[in-house]
Amino acid sequence: MDVPTQRPVPDREFFRIGEIADLLGVPPSAVRFWKEQFASHVRPRKTQSLQHVFSRRDLSVLALVRHLSHDLRLSMRDTKDRLSELLAEHDGDIEFIHLVHRQPELALGGGGATDCEGVRDAEPAAGSRGFLAQLDELRAELEAARAAAAEAEARAAHAERERDRARAETGAMIRRIRQSMREFAAEAGED
Repeated sequence: MDVPTQRPVPDREFFRIGEIADLLGVPPSAVRFWKEQFASHVRPRKTQSLQHVFSRRDLSVLALVRHLSHDLRLSMRDTKDRLSELLAEHDGDIEFIHLVHRQPELALGGGGATDCEGVRDAEPAAGSRGFLAQLDELRAELEAARAAAAEAEARAAHAERERDRARAETGAMIRRIRQSMREFAAEAGED
C-alpha cells in the first residue's frame, strides 16, 4: 500500500517528533495526539534528555494513520479499526506500507499528465479537496477560539479592574470608619 509523505524520508532509523510532523505535513500536536490514540501500535523511545524518538516502524504507522484520517477522511474510530485490520492481515508486519513522497500542489485530479502544462487549472485530487475543506474548518474553529479567548481575556481584565476599584473603595471606607471611631473615642474620653 502506497502511503504519501510530504517530504522524502531520510535513510535513518530514528526521528524526532518535529521531523515526523514535517514528513507527514501535520503539526507536532497531531503526532502527539496520534501517539496517544494509537499507543498499542506507536511506541516511541525516550532519549536520555527525555525526548521521544520514533522508529521507522512508528513513522510508517503514523503515515498510514494520517493517510486514513486525512486523505481517506475516515473518522478516528474507523481509522483505528482499519489500521487494526490492515496490521492483522499482515500479522503485525508493516512491510506492506510503502512511504511515497508526493507534492500535493502538483496533484492532478486523475489526469495522469507527465508534464506541468495545465497544472494551474487542474482540479485538486479528491483526497486533497477533503483535506483542504477540513483544514478550512479547523482554521475557522481556530479563529473562533482565538476570538473567544480574546473576549474572555478582556472580561477578565475588566473584572480585575472592578476588583481593584472595589478594594480601594473598601479600604477608604475602613479608614473613614477607623477615623470616626478614634474621633468618637476622643470625644467620649473628654466627657
